[in-house]
Amino acid sequence: MAFDSSKLKSSLTKAPKNEKMLYGLALATLIATFLPWMDIPFLGGSLGGISGFRSVGFLTFIGSLGYLLWKLVPMAGVKIPKLGVKDEILLKILSGLMVAGPVLWLIQSGFAFGMIGFGLWIALITSGAFAYFTFKK
Repeated sequence: MAFDSSKLKSSLTKAPKNEKMLYGLALATLIATFLPWMDIPFLGGSLGGISGFRSVGFLTFIGSLGYLLWKLVPMAGVKIPKLGVKDEILLKILSGLMVAGPVLWLIQSGFAFGMIGFGLWIALITSGAFAYFTFKK
């Protein structure tokens, strides 16, 4: 069956509020992996940044993309195979991956808060909120 964007749109409007919130948090986390996680200081300013996608942030990327594909693709009418794992366990694994990237990055950087970019903070907050609401259920 083909991907039907109109079916996805109608399914999203009918989705419960807490699921919509999880979709938004996962999307924000996915986008945050491409924002600067580390600023490179240069003469009192910032020369640029390193995104999380190239390091442990890849775990965050995999977790958030996996969640979005797992939940949104079936809403568009595309069948996905069963993985043989309960949905609750898979949800907790994906949320653990999402939050693992920023936490491991902080540990690897030695908590050098002066060089941490805004992308890491966004990823840490959104993935932390996602994990909180996932485990709260």
